[in-house]
Amino acid sequence: MEKKIILLVGPPGSGRDFGATLATHYIRSRTTGTFPQSVRLTDNLFEGVNRAFGLMFSAATYMDKADTPLPEFFGWSPRQTYDDILAFFQEKYKHNFLGRVTLRRIKNDATTKVWIIPFYEGTIEDAMALATGLGAKNVLCIHLNERPTEQWTSNLILRDSTHRFIDNHGRDREVFSICVRGAVKKFLGITEDE
Repeated sequence: MEKKIILLVGPPGSGRDFGATLATHYIRSRTTGTFPQSVRLTDNLFEGVNRAFGLMFSAATYMDKADTPLPEFFGWSPRQTYDDILAFFQEKYKHNFLGRVTLRRIKNDATTKVWIIPFYEGTIEDAMALATGLGAKNVLCIHLNERPTEQWTSNLILRDSTHRFIDNHGRDREVFSICVRGAVKKFLGITEDE
């Protein structure tokens, strides 16, 4: 199998992380020997920043205090530190820097064939770097809709008579799951009897 990338693109609250989790579990349950890896475009950069700062923990460890100035970051907040360093690299190495670095990571990994990327920090140039580097046929982009309005959410919950779980953003998780799984199934050529 050629290396494949599944990008989940959408605004905050649209379900990128939930979609990545669904895709990961679906692939693991329907294929043999395929262990997808979920990464963010900034993982390499932020982990490098932490090593440069002499920190033993991953960047995710600090995100619950993302906007709090911390002594570990010499009085700056983790988010400000990461954002400043990201801006420096994007200015110096162009706006597709994250895509090119992530592509290098994907190409250098000898075992992982499917990469799932909830697209947070990237630009269209980053996505293009991934698509160009692996070939457009090896990249699936799932665009998630914006978060529904409160009015729409209230109406949806009142009208739903099937008793399916409606999440706090008004999405029917069953329908959402079917859509993500269907796209992944078609993209990877998964048959039900695998």
